[in-house]
Amino acid sequence: MKYLFIHQNFPGQYRHVVRHLANQPGNQICFITQPNDNVMPGVHKVTYPKDQRGHINCHAWASELERAIYMGAQVVEACKVLREGGFTPDLIVGHSGWGETLFVKDVFPGVPVLANFEFYYHARGVDADFDPEFVSIFNEPSRLRARNGINLLAFQGADWGHSATQWQRGLYPAEMQSRISALHEGVDTNLVRPNPTASFKLPDSRRTLTRRDEVVTYVARNLEPYRGFHIFMRALPQLLRRRKRAHSIPCRRTPRSC
Repeated sequence: MKYLFIHQNFPGQYRHVVRHLANQPGNQICFITQPNDNVMPGVHKVTYPKDQRGHINCHAWASELERAIYMGAQVVEACKVLREGGFTPDLIVGHSGWGETLFVKDVFPGVPVLANFEFYYHARGVDADFDPEFVSIFNEPSRLRARNGINLLAFQGADWGHSATQWQRGLYPAEMQSRISALHEGVDTNLVRPNPTASFKLPDSRRTLTRRDEVVTYVARNLEPYRGFHIFMRALPQLLRRRKRAHSIPCRRTPRSC
């Protein structure tokens, strides 16, 4: 089988399934992404440039859609490179949120597209209004409605969709849910499992933590209010007062081998 995966930050949510497929004899896997240092054996990366244009001269509510179209057009060029090199996939799997899957069927019209539908925006009761301390730039309902245009266009350009959880799938309109499956992104249980001998040496310190230590860890791509970093930092002093032996380790995701 020939597979084409698309995600701006290779390998993104597809790490486990791509690794599994790459280990199967006879599979050929290409991955379209923006430049990064991540590598995976058996996977051919094709990169497209990041959007470096800065400010876009258009209506503020249309800026996300404009950037999505730009990214979709960049992916089209990468698809053409693959096609001209003799690669036609049997299946295309990609993240729809940034517009990357919008136009792939224009290059590979007969190939089924499975798109990741991660989030459908709502002005109330989801993420735009959950923290009154920080006013979201998307607190205007009309702007969020326009932003969902990427979801709607991507849905039209896909044969089927997948969401990581039933909750995320349930955010989409009922007519879209009928063509979206909830597929868990997977956990590497060879890596994430109890290890009685586990230890971690703290950077720039002579201290090594083991299972005998109490560790409180915050992990996120960015240390920002949207991901609750301010709540974590405010709760931390009281937590450390109550748990005298606890250590706190905020972690920011960094590039790594996949």
